[in-house]
Amino acid sequence: MTFTADNLKDIREICKQADEANNNAIWTLDYCNGREDDILHELELKDLTYHQQAKLAKELTDIRRKRRDAKNQIALLEPFLDWKANYRKAINDLSGVIGKMRAAADRQKNMVYHSRIDPSVVIEHYDGE
Repeated sequence: MTFTADNLKDIREICKQADEANNNAIWTLDYCNGREDDILHELELKDLTYHQQAKLAKELTDIRRKRRDAKNQIALLEPFLDWKANYRKAINDLSGVIGKMRAAADRQKNMVYHSRIDPSVVIEHYDGE
């Protein structure tokens, strides 16, 4: 297997996806907390029929499940995000490393070799085999 700049790019992408997943989970958790409060206030303060109460109870069950899923997601991501925060500078430095690796790969693609014995012999590209 050849190690390329794309391997490092994948690491950066994973970090970005973890941040996005965590932000989405936090938003979902906040939404569910708010909606749960709204439902409980409706049940407490409004004069609802049995069917209206049942409908709200069903929605409350769904909201609680979504809330639990969001909390689980946040808990799963927390160790990775803590690690990422400790190595933020190194992860940010990957951009520069990736650029240097790509530049080196481009130089290797454009290499031209001249024979030392017979200067008229030129090898345009060496593919490593």
